[in-house]
Amino acid sequence: MRTSCRVALTLGTLVGTFAMTSLVAAAPASAHEVRTRKVVASKLVRTNAVANWSKIASTRSRFVKPALTTTTAPAPAPAPAPAAPSLAWKGAQVHVLWDAGTEAEVDRQVGLLASLGANTARVDVAWASLQESGPTSWTSWYVQRLDTFVAKANAKGITPLITLDETPCWASSAPETLKQGCTGRYWDRRTQDWAPTDAGDFARAAAWVAKRYAGKIAALELWNEPNYDDYGTVNLRTESVGTTKAVAYARMVEAAYPAVKAVAPSVPVLAGALSYADTGFYNALVAAGLKSYDGFSVHPYTDGRSPDAVGSAEWRKVDFSAGMVAFRAAMVAKGQGAKPLWITEAGWTNCTAGSMMCVSETEQAAWTARSVTIARSWPWLKAYYSYTLLDGGTDRTYSEDNFGLVRTTGAAKPVYGALKSAFAA
Repeated sequence: MRTSCRVALTLGTLVGTFAMTSLVAAAPASAHEVRTRKVVASKLVRTNAVANWSKIASTRSRFVKPALTTTTAPAPAPAPAPAAPSLAWKGAQVHVLWDAGTEAEVDRQVGLLASLGANTARVDVAWASLQESGPTSWTSWYVQRLDTFVAKANAKGITPLITLDETPCWASSAPETLKQGCTGRYWDRRTQDWAPTDAGDFARAAAWVAKRYAGKIAALELWNEPNYDDYGTVNLRTESVGTTKAVAYARMVEAAYPAVKAVAPSVPVLAGALSYADTGFYNALVAAGLKSYDGFSVHPYTDGRSPDAVGSAEWRKVDFSAGMVAFRAAMVAKGQGAKPLWITEAGWTNCTAGSMMCVSETEQAAWTARSVTIARSWPWLKAYYSYTLLDGGTDRTYSEDNFGLVRTTGAAKPVYGALKSAFAA
């Protein structure tokens, strides 16, 4: 759901060695730069530190679309289903690589996931951090942080889903006016939002991740919300590669899939991670040649409405139940009915004011549990990930700060217990 920028941060020396070659050594203890995020809303950037966590950047503002009407019309009939079991994976989003990713913090979040009854967790991995210095090197402190999370999660019976996104400056198609030789604070110039000039660079990074974590992860998801383009936020810019986002993303997936399978054939590859149940963008991807993936992921947010709400056909993508059923029908129509869908983000924010996204704590809990119940009825759906495990901050009026199952104080919200019961049902 989010893409990131970076801020300078001083860290202590990271300890550990790697059974691998060509890792970039950690910078001196006085000069680490760690990727964190700031939330962007209505073209404004806020920074809000909470318990030493930097406010992390959101490139998604979930505002209610104009002319959205809710009706009681029945949802379309479900499309034929593949034989894959429903909800093989149940979990939540975590951001343990963003900042303050100490072992104690990882232990805390993994413990919360285990108590929730989760068997998976979605973690966003920034390619821009993983290969910050160039195509043949790997950033050692970042790899160590990811290694630690995967190992600790596996030890608790949790198998992560890795989402790989964000282009390193050296690989970015951003214009030179933004890259400026990849000097200075180029991340503040959003070079990571641009598609790679060479899709092969992304493919090689995806293959490296898949090979390293094969047998330890649920799947590898390629990018995050490539279709998102609203309110000044774009998750995949393609102006410099002279094509549409659908074409550029299809090229990235088609390059990455065979590269992953060549070194880690057992790792499922997910395409999509689409903002909303966006059948229009899916159809554009298929038209652009997208065909190589093991599952397709969607983020069926409802913009503050219940999971049963059915809006006008024009805004079907903003429905949870009807939107997912329509998306499944689109896959079947394109001959992709044998491949499962994954919900890799879903949730509601219990903010108190300032956004039409806000719902009450009672609604957040009830609607989250209801969405899982609905999801269980779809044999073509393989996974459900709640967004997100922890609140992003303390601003109760700000929607992005309040999607969490757990408050920044560590106290569980009612939605945590509701989701735990829904997962156990």
